[in-house]
Amino acid sequence: MTVTIEIPASVPAQIRKPEGDAGGADGLATTIYAAAGRYEEFADRCRELQELGSWAGIAYQSYQDASGEASTEHSAMATTVRRVGRGVTAFADTLRDLLRDHEDLVERKRGLDDRRTALIADINAATEATDNEIAAFRERAVDLRIDYSELVTADDYLQ
Repeated sequence: MTVTIEIPASVPAQIRKPEGDAGGADGLATTIYAAAGRYEEFADRCRELQELGSWAGIAYQSYQDASGEASTEHSAMATTVRRVGRGVTAFADTLRDLLRDHEDLVERKRGLDDRRTALIADINAATEATDNEIAAFRERAVDLRIDYSELVTADDYLQ
């Protein structure tokens, strides 16, 4: 008697790794934070140097206005650059999470492929399978199909 047991295909064929370098992004964020610090230092120095003491008149007023404007602009730039740094840091953190998820999916796929190989070997080794053995093989195949389907869904979500 010939019995057909449908073995699910190993899917997805490949689990794509998220692109990017979290360490490189962290390095960029560090550089950006340093630049923000320099803008802030310049803004603080402009504020400190607004009061010169003995200088007076229209030129002094123009100097105070210009240094106040430079302080305000550089302080705003520091805030903006710091926000960019936080965005880059968030990207690096998210990428690290995605890379961990990718590794988990690769391990899951490896485990499913091992189960699939074992099922095929068990079916091939069965010479006179009983109805209970056939039912167990089919149940294992169904469980495997479900697990592969969940893996495909998780991989699609990762992308």
